[in-house]
Formats: sequence, structure tokens, C-alpha cells
Amino acid sequence: MSIPGNQRTNTELVELNVCPETLASIEEYCQWANITLAEFIEEASECVFDNDTEWKKHYKRTSLTKADAVNSQTV
Repeated sequence: MSIPGNQRTNTELVELNVCPETLASIEEYCQWANITLAEFIEEASECVFDNDTEWKKHYKRTSLTKADAVNSQTV
């Protein structure tokens, strides 16, 4: 669970379309956990990134490719 008030200062404004039932559940959770919708999205995203093994493989593969490209340009 997030620490209330631990919001990031460098943020982007996003607009989402979610079904009303999902939004109601999220809002109920936020109220129960005493967190903001932004904190919920941040924490849920981190949970997905931390637990999705296919994403981790993809991210590692593409991050290495990007790093190689940057390194080859600086040589």
C-alpha cells in the first residue's frame, strides 16, 4: 500500500476511459486506503511492472538495445 501524501512532483495529466464498475471499485479502494487516484495508478502500475515476467524480459531486452545504441554514438 502507498504512503499517503507521497506524490511525485513531476507528473503528466492523463485521461482514462474505464467502465463505471471498475471506477467505483477503485474509488472505494482509494477511500478505504486513504490515497488519491493518482497514487492508486502509480502503485498499480508498479505492481504490474514488478510482477509481469514477460514485461521484464521485454524491458531488459529493449533497455540493453537502447544502451548499446547510446554507447555506440558516444564512441
